[in-house]
Amino acid sequence: MTQPARLKAVSHLKHKDRRSREHLYESEVEALIQAAKQGRNPIRNQTLILICYKHGLRPGEACDLRWGDIDFENGEIYVYRVSGLHSVHPLGKREVSLLKRLYKERHNSTYVFTTTHGSVLTAGNFSKIMLNAGVRAGLLMPIHPQQLRHSTCHKLLSEGVDVKTVQRYLGHSDRHHTLRYKEKPA
Repeated sequence: MTQPARLKAVSHLKHKDRRSREHLYESEVEALIQAAKQGRNPIRNQTLILICYKHGLRPGEACDLRWGDIDFENGEIYVYRVSGLHSVHPLGKREVSLLKRLYKERHNSTYVFTTTHGSVLTAGNFSKIMLNAGVRAGLLMPIHPQQLRHSTCHKLLSEGVDVKTVQRYLGHSDRHHTLRYKEKPA
């Protein structure tokens, strides 16, 4: 089956031409988390979206997250960055609660985020989860996993967190990668 012409045209557009912004607002992320309750694997999908948003994970970092990276006792997550600086982040109560529920379902796997059959979740799987959650949430733009990372950066900078702290939190090696999410004055 071939793709309709208008979908082909949209799929070849650059991100900036498909959507007005690359970040999501906190209310939109919450809408994605709520929409994830409606799909298959609701605990996994809610946890995946929340963890990526709270810790600014890239899709590959989320898919590679292992149970050994989660310290339930101290409420921390060790973030291995694909490129950049690794770090330890505190986990919030909601994150811990969802992770514990997911652990009960998936503790036989080394990886936190797996498919129903136990395979490691791929970036492609993650993209489908996000796209479906975005549709169910009624968001009016195509949603992709990297937007969660962009949203983390945008939120922290909007709240006045200094650039150097945000840079370290996201593991950016160059401050210019962080600065591109700073709101431009009107």
